[in-house]
Amino acid sequence: MTSLAELRVKALELEDKQRKLEKEYDNANRQYTIGLWGILVGIFLVPVFGLGFLLILAGALAAITNRSKRTQLKRSLGELELKPHSIRLDIATSES
Repeated sequence: MTSLAELRVKALELEDKQRKLEKEYDNANRQYTIGLWGILVGIFLVPVFGLGFLLILAGALAAITNRSKRTQLKRSLGELELKPHSIRLDIATSES
């Protein structure tokens, strides 16, 4: 059986990991949105300059890459979200 101090440290570590994953998720989400905007702007720039194709390609690449990263991070956050609650319950039962 683990001690109360070890449970508290584990809970803090999981909360820190959750915050870090949330920050990474926000960054991936922001880059995904920028990729989509790049596609949209590129569509309008194709007839004007012809360079819109490059912007569409770069935006699509950014959107595809960050969409998969975002999905993976969301899944990791969902799995990690329940762990601190169960540890807090273990702490509460140990204290009483």
